[in-house]
Amino acid sequence: MKVLVAEYAYATEFQPLINEGIAMLSTLVRDFEECGCEVEYLAPPRAKHLKWGRGVPCSDFERDFEQRLKYVDAALAIAPDDMLYQLNTMVEEYCVNLGCPPKSAKVCADKRATYQVLKENNIPTPEPWNGNGMCVEKPRFGCGSEDVFISDCPSGEGWEFVGGMSMSVGCVVSDSCAIPLTLNLQRILMKPEGKGIRVEYIGNTVPYHHPKREESYEIAIKACKALGCRGYVGVDVVVGDDVWVVDVNPRPTNSIIGVSEVLERRVGELILRARVPDFIGGLEEIPQRLRIKGVLSFTKYELPSILASMFS
Repeated sequence: MKVLVAEYAYATEFQPLINEGIAMLSTLVRDFEECGCEVEYLAPPRAKHLKWGRGVPCSDFERDFEQRLKYVDAALAIAPDDMLYQLNTMVEEYCVNLGCPPKSAKVCADKRATYQVLKENNIPTPEPWNGNGMCVEKPRFGCGSEDVFISDCPSGEGWEFVGGMSMSVGCVVSDSCAIPLTLNLQRILMKPEGKGIRVEYIGNTVPYHHPKREESYEIAIKACKALGCRGYVGVDVVVGDDVWVVDVNPRPTNSIIGVSEVLERRVGELILRARVPDFIGGLEEIPQRLRIKGVLSFTKYELPSILASMFS
C-alpha cells in the first residue's frame, strides 16, 4: 500500500514549529514503513532526506499535496487545525483518509463549536468566561497553546479558568472502537507578558502516572466519539479535582514522538488498523489497554539533538 504523509511545518519550513514537525513526520513515516507500506512525504526543496520513506519536493503545499494524492492509496495530513477540513476533503476525493473526517476536523478547529458538542454530550469542559475572576484567553481558531494567556481582562475569546495539571490523552479511533494509549504530562512554561501570563507548551512526559488516568481515558474517548473523530486524536485535558476537556486535536500531536516509543505497538500501526482494517487487521483485534514499556520525557529544545539520528 502506498501512503503519503504531509506535515505542514516541515514541508513549508515554518521555523517556529519545524522541529516538532520533523519529529512527528519521521515517527509516522518510520511506523508506516515498518508495517510494509511504501511511504512518501512532502519535503522542502534541498532538504535532507529522512532515513525512511521517499521525499517528494514541495514548493506549494496544497497544490503539491493534491497532486501526489492521485498516486497513493492512503494519506495523512498534519497541519494547522483550520486547514484540515480542506486537506482531508481533498484526501477523500482521491484515496483513504488516515486522519479525521473533514466535518469532524472542521468542528474541532472551532473552539466554540467544540464546546457546544461537548456540552450537549455532558462532557466536562470549561465554560465561556462570565466576566468574573481569571480566565484563559485563546483564539477561537488555533492550535495547542498558540497565543494562550491567563488574564482577568481578555480582549478575545475568554474561557473559565480551571485548576489542575495540563495533560493530554492520545487516542486512536475507528468506526467500531476506540483505544486510549497514554496519559501524558504537558510541560508548560508560564511567562508574564503584557496583559497577563503567556502559556507556552514546551514538551511532554509520556506517559505520566496519575490516579485519575482511567477517568481521563474515559472522558477523552467520550469526547472523540461525540465529535466523530477517527485515526489518531490528541485530547488536551486539565486534571484536578475533576477532569476537564480543554481542546481536541483532530490529528497526530507532538506526544506521538514519545507514545510510539513507549508502547508495545507503533502509533502508525494503530492508525492503519483504525482506518484501513483490511490491510493489517482491525483496531478491535488490539487489547484495549496496551502494555507500556517505559517513559520518555522531552522538551522542544532537545528535539534538534533527537532529530540528528532521523536523517540519512
